[in-house]
Amino acid sequence: MVNATVWKIVKTIHLCLGLITGTIVFLIALSGALYCFAPEFETLTQPYRKTTADSGLALPPSVILKYCVERIPDRKPGRIYYHETGKAIEVVYYHEKRADRALFLNPVDGSILKDKNLGIDPVQQLFYFHRTLFLPNGELITGSATLLFLFLIISGIWLWWPRNNAAKKQRFRIKWTASPRRLCYDLHSTVGFYSSWIGILFVITGLNFSFPWFARLVYSVTGAAGSVIAEKAPTGSNDHLLSGKTSGFHAAIDKVWQNAQQNRSAYKRFILVVPPDSNGPILLRGNPDLHQIYRSDFRYFNQATGEEIEGDYIWGNYKNAAVPADYVRRMNYDIHTGAILGLPGRIIAFFSSLLISSLPITGFLLWKRRKKQVIQTFHP
Repeated sequence: MVNATVWKIVKTIHLCLGLITGTIVFLIALSGALYCFAPEFETLTQPYRKTTADSGLALPPSVILKYCVERIPDRKPGRIYYHETGKAIEVVYYHEKRADRALFLNPVDGSILKDKNLGIDPVQQLFYFHRTLFLPNGELITGSATLLFLFLIISGIWLWWPRNNAAKKQRFRIKWTASPRRLCYDLHSTVGFYSSWIGILFVITGLNFSFPWFARLVYSVTGAAGSVIAEKAPTGSNDHLLSGKTSGFHAAIDKVWQNAQQNRSAYKRFILVVPPDSNGPILLRGNPDLHQIYRSDFRYFNQATGEEIEGDYIWGNYKNAAVPADYVRRMNYDIHTGAILGLPGRIIAFFSSLLISSLPITGFLLWKRRKKQVIQTFHP
């Protein structure tokens, strides 16, 4: 038997934390649900992403950068996206680590199809709202609320757990014909129980984004000590010269692009990450999938020579993933969005997030009804 005092203490903490974090959890869960279908929304509402040009004949990045400088002379691009055939080349600019502008170019002739202000882009803003709620120190606030929500999930399952056979018959189903109070209780406790198991995955993967210490803990528990992949990117790329003479950045990034183009059978799409300074390496993120990212290769190249830097960094090459920590690190985003299971997984993530967003509402209604009863007791 569970000690009654302990049960009341846990219930009180569950209630208090729920009231404190309820609004934040509701907004995070609802925005997360909507973001599950971000790719479809972009396809339907952003026709400039599509092109009839043959991506196999795409212009090299040196030429793409030339067109970008002509358009935006005072800024340096952060990433160049070479999407699959039928898609425009996407060049993204960053301000204080946040994407704020993007150019979409015809892959064959370099003509600019769209100069987009990401500051008013619905999908981009939905993403940042999910991460920050547009608040100062927003990532810390949402991360802290998510951490508290982890306790709410665990304590909620513990409080829900039936203590006898009679309770078991009630706890696993919702009695739709019950009184409003009982129905509200079922919608909170039963829905909470079923959604919590997927919710735990959302919470853990979300905390991996929010807190480096939490991510290190998860990776450590899953065997990071046995990984050959370095957690940080190589620095001082000019100290990693492998062979040949310095050929200049444009020639070097074209050499990296040629490497990716020659692997088009392996990489259906890839990203070239432009180094922010004269020492950082060029990053090639090659992806064999169109709808997931966990199998991507992270390959680093010297920005002066275009030579590949030996070793595995951040994610490394997918073929070198050897311990659970490597796969946990890779799959974190795909698990968080449900993309790990493709479209069915994102549909599951969508409905699960909606159910989770309902828990603060039903929890608040239960508290309000009980508070009203207490007031009526003392003031008949």
